[in-house]
Amino acid sequence: MARLGPRLENQIDYVELPVRDMPRTKEFYGSAFGWKFEDYGPDYASFFDGRLGGGFTMERPAPASGLLLVIYERP
Repeated sequence: MARLGPRLENQIDYVELPVRDMPRTKEFYGSAFGWKFEDYGPDYASFFDGRLGGGFTMERPAPASGLLLVIYERP
């Protein structure tokens, strides 16, 4: 997955949300926030809006597994 923007220390770096219906999810978030998506197979799509990167996954059940939240900290 390509990094499309600067990594900011102590900020949310990537958020991953489990979903049940990828086409409807992309339609909703694309309409609500103007997000564009990059598909990585039928079960994963990433987004980057210039500030926040993230993805939607169908690899885990939703909503039982919650979400993945990554905070970047400089090594």
